[in-house]
Amino acid sequence: MHRTRAFPLSTTVPMLALLALGFGPGATLTSAALAQGRCEFVVEKIAEKPLAALPDGEIFWTIETFDALDAAEAAVGATSIAAEIDGKAWLFTLGPEDAVGHGGELVASVGPIQRFDAGSYKLQINAPKAPPGAMTTQHSHPGSEVLFVLDGEATVQWPDSTDVLTAGQFGPGQPPHTPMQVTSTGDTDLSGIVMFVVDADQEFARPETLH
Repeated sequence: MHRTRAFPLSTTVPMLALLALGFGPGATLTSAALAQGRCEFVVEKIAEKPLAALPDGEIFWTIETFDALDAAEAAVGATSIAAEIDGKAWLFTLGPEDAVGHGGELVASVGPIQRFDAGSYKLQINAPKAPPGAMTTQHSHPGSEVLFVLDGEATVQWPDSTDVLTAGQFGPGQPPHTPMQVTSTGDTDLSGIVMFVVDADQEFARPETLH
C-alpha cells in the first residue's frame, strides 16, 4: 500500500502534490518533443547521481528543505541528492520511511517506492512547467518516478486508469515501463518537482502507446 507522511512547511510554499512524470535526459525539452504541437510542456533536468544499488527493505523518498543549497549539499549521503528549485533548497533521500537527521525541515516521506532489478541505477531530479492544455507525449521510464506538484493541476493517464492531481494531493507512480501521458488540466500553469530512480543502463524515456 502506498503511504505518504507530509509535514507543513514554515514558508509560504504551497503544499505539494505527487504524480509520476518526467522526460528525456536533456536539460530542457520543449513543445517539439513533448507537446504534440499544442502548447509548450518543458521538463528541465535539475540534478542526477549514479547509484550502485537500492537501499535494503522498503524504500521511500524523504523530502527535506534547507535555508541554502550549500547546507543541503553538505547533507547529501550515498542515496540522496540535493537541488535548488524555484529559489528553494531541497534534499531528496531514497531509503527507509522518514529517513531524517540531515538538518533540514521534513516535508514528506513518500512510498513505498516500486523496487526493480538493474545492474546500476540513477537518481534524477526534474522540474516540469506547463501552461493549461499542454501535454507530454505518450511515454514510459525504466524505473520509478514521483513528482511534487507545486502549482496547477495534472491529469495522468495510464493504460487502465486516470489520476487527477492538484496542489496538496499525492499520487504514486506505476511500475517500470508503464505507458503514461500527462496533461496540464488546471486554470494555472503546472509546476513541480519529479524524483526518479531508474535503470541507468536503459534509455531514460521511450515512446509508448496507451491504447
